[in-house]
Amino acid sequence: MTKDLIDLLTKIATAILTIYGLFALPLDVIDKTKSNVAGVILAIIIVIVFGITAIYHFTPPLTLKRFGVGRHKTKPILSYDKEVVEIDKNFKAVIKTDKTLIYPEQPFSSDLVDIIEVSKSEKIDEKVYVTTDSTVEKFVRKKDNTLAVFWQPLSRIIPFVPYNHKTMYHCPSNYGEDAFWQSFHVDLDTGIVDWTFNCSHNVESAIAFQLPYLNTKITYEKLHWWTFVRKKRDCPQPVIVDNLTVNWKLIGPKKNRSFVCVVFYENGEKIFRNMIKKYKWYRRLIS
Repeated sequence: MTKDLIDLLTKIATAILTIYGLFALPLDVIDKTKSNVAGVILAIIIVIVFGITAIYHFTPPLTLKRFGVGRHKTKPILSYDKEVVEIDKNFKAVIKTDKTLIYPEQPFSSDLVDIIEVSKSEKIDEKVYVTTDSTVEKFVRKKDNTLAVFWQPLSRIIPFVPYNHKTMYHCPSNYGEDAFWQSFHVDLDTGIVDWTFNCSHNVESAIAFQLPYLNTKITYEKLHWWTFVRKKRDCPQPVIVDNLTVNWKLIGPKKNRSFVCVVFYENGEKIFRNMIKKYKWYRRLIS
């Protein structure tokens, strides 16, 4: 009898005994206390606790659910992630990623996925997305601003041996002219994420913050709120190196949380805030 089969039978036996115990406990309470009310209350509490636990175990966290991705089965680790964004004078950007991944066992196909936040109605496909170590299996666009890229490695992934996954894609939307934002969704246990933004226009300021767990959809109004009104950061701040380069490093970021970095070009803050004011005025006018 193989070890995998023994582990499977052990899990099945444990589940049966646990379920039996949960159902038998209220009956035991009723028998000993002679109170049906106590038994019913205990049964309701058990159902609620058991239901919440089952939902947590079987449903993916919001950071994955938004992208149409299920919970990872093999618990991969993102040891190091180097992300470089090259922005030209026309505000066109190329994003290059170099990830060091560690899988404790041979990964399932569903575990091999890149999630990318994109602007509404952007199209990213084989023409703009390139990976040198793997092939693209499929693109999943659950919502207008989410993209999941499922990939397959060209060489076999060996458990516990670091795997280097490189990608590059041309962002269809502009990284400017007043500002740009970059998000990062922590879907794996992560060590270090190191971002470098190489700009062709002078940078005025750069701000990063952690989004609320239940509300990770990015809008310009939300960027304005968290940047200029709320001012709550909860993450390391980006550093402007030479007016043209911005470095942003996350060390051990919380799993299943989302982070955003907003970079403003020279006079960009004023232009951005005026744009938000006009947008709010327009919204009030038509509402």
